[in-house]
Amino acid sequence: MKLILILLMVLFTVPINFDIKKVRQLEMSDERRSKINRFLNNISNIESSGGKNFDHKKINYGMHRGHRAIGRYGLMPNTVKEVVNRMKASGLASPELVSTARQSPDVMKKLLEANPEQESRLAEFLANKVLDNQNDDEEKAAYSWIQGHNLSPEKIEKRKYKDLDYVKKYNKYEKIRKQLEDQQVEDQKLQELRVNPLNQGVE
Repeated sequence: MKLILILLMVLFTVPINFDIKKVRQLEMSDERRSKINRFLNNISNIESSGGKNFDHKKINYGMHRGHRAIGRYGLMPNTVKEVVNRMKASGLASPELVSTARQSPDVMKKLLEANPEQESRLAEFLANKVLDNQNDDEEKAAYSWIQGHNLSPEKIEKRKYKDLDYVKKYNKYEKIRKQLEDQQVEDQKLQELRVNPLNQGVE
């Protein structure tokens, strides 16, 4: 029902040749959003110690030469511009994001780091893209995040991507996340037993 309402809204507010991918993105499931958030939490731990350190080093080589990464997720200025262009083409970029993408790298960095909501929208869009490109393989998606978000799974497969330090760090944080999640489940079970001891041993 929700999807039908969105389709009707799109039909009456945009030209008839609307992009069904846009509708699907608007209709992102809770499960998908949760996966994206988990992925980005691990990326944030690698890039900025979970949002605690934005003092990224200046890049001295390649297409990002002379630039610094931005914020919690280590987005590069050129990447921000590309992502905003993709969001704009899908009708998902706000005027504020479009304006931010037009700024110099230093100004862009200050604006995004001062506006976590904008930064999160960019990161979520890109995370969804790399996860989708890599068929939800999180190791390949992590590799793609740092080595090139347009890389195909086939190209990554030919590389020793599991040996990349960035991927190893991602796996470390994912392991910690799962351990904490398992501990929360156990704590919840213990709490339920304290509240109702008669449930002990009952499946």
